Amino acid sequence: MPFNKQVANLLLVDDEAVVRFIVSTLLATQNFNVKAVATVSEALNLIHTEKFELLVSDLNIAAWHDGLEVIEAMHRKQPKCLTFILTATPDLESLLWAIRHKVDDYFMKISDEEALGVKLMAHLAGAAPAKRQSLPEVLQHRAILPDQQTRRARELHLVWPKRKRG
Repeated sequence: MPFNKQVANLLLVDDEAVVRFIVSTLLATQNFNVKAVATVSEALNLIHTEKFELLVSDLNIAAWHDGLEVIEAMHRKQPKCLTFILTATPDLESLLWAIRHKVDDYFMKISDEEALGVKLMAHLAGAAPAKRQSLPEVLQHRAILPDQQTRRARELHLVWPKRKRG
């Protein structure tokens, strides 16, 4: 891939200026064309006025779980856009919401930021695994549930579904 060729238009939504700077800088070095905004209203405005291939949204922007509003708006307005949650405060409720609403992936701030661009490119190329990791594998890898809740999730055999485009 030529150095100056842009991979995709990406909307980054996060209320923390440091996170916006670090993530947008990392993704720009991997040739993503990044528009970074700090509020839900700014994100909703861009969703209605510009075309994006990717959305990476914080889970909790100004209020608890308001990043989900951004993802829902993107699904309605631009259904082919790949959507991702980037959060420092993962929880079972938001992870289950993400699965039910066919969010393409769920990343942890700090632990996943450096590999984010590579993972996003894999999703764009269609190289992301057709069958997602099972929910217990995701939860154990990201260490967001105590052992007892992880065992319960394993018993339920929850699987991350693949979202159909178009």
